[in-house]
Amino acid sequence: MKLTWSQQLFFFLNKKHGQRIWFDQFMVFAAQYLIVLHIAIIILATFFILADQQWILFELFVKETMFLVAVALVTSYTIGWVVPHRRPIREFPQTSLLFHTLKTWKSFPSDHTIMVFSTWGMFLWFSLLWLDDLARVRYSILIFLIVTFVSAALVAFSRIYCGVHYPRDILGGILIAAFYVWLFESSVHWWNILYVNGWAIALVLAVVLVFGYHRRIIRFISSRLS
Repeated sequence: MKLTWSQQLFFFLNKKHGQRIWFDQFMVFAAQYLIVLHIAIIILATFFILADQQWILFELFVKETMFLVAVALVTSYTIGWVVPHRRPIREFPQTSLLFHTLKTWKSFPSDHTIMVFSTWGMFLWFSLLWLDDLARVRYSILIFLIVTFVSAALVAFSRIYCGVHYPRDILGGILIAAFYVWLFESSVHWWNILYVNGWAIALVLAVVLVFGYHRRIIRFISSRLS
């Protein structure tokens, strides 16, 4: 069986497991928990930059980002539903895993990658708006942008290294995130009708949960009825 470039790169990294235990442990942390720290840094950075002078703009950033991530995740699960790509462990049982995921039916695109690069993309776009008006914190904004880009890249790379995603999945996640950031900001007035409504955000998040965990939901309901 001839391996694709994505599978070849995946197994090149997969063979590194166990060579440096401390690095493996750091990659597990990055793959599972760094996403929380990444989002927290972006929210705190935005609060630090804007809250004193422009609370409304901070609230707008949070609401826009939440809605964009939700829409991007719906797209991700729709792709996974229509054109399923299994995780590496399903296609190659010999794959070395540093931790186990909740689901194995969906690998492409990577949801973690979508979330970290969607939030970073929105932070970048808003930062370009802030630089002229908030010259006093220009260097702080640049530092936050660099730090959060590194954290996003670490999350994406660690998902490959730990054995739960192919490089193809990461690339797909980055492209989806970039597309929605561009689409959102190029048609912000059209999106404005949707994201200002809290029910729309709740509906989109509910669809994400149903797409992602429909099998678990069905099993749970069946167990309760039996």
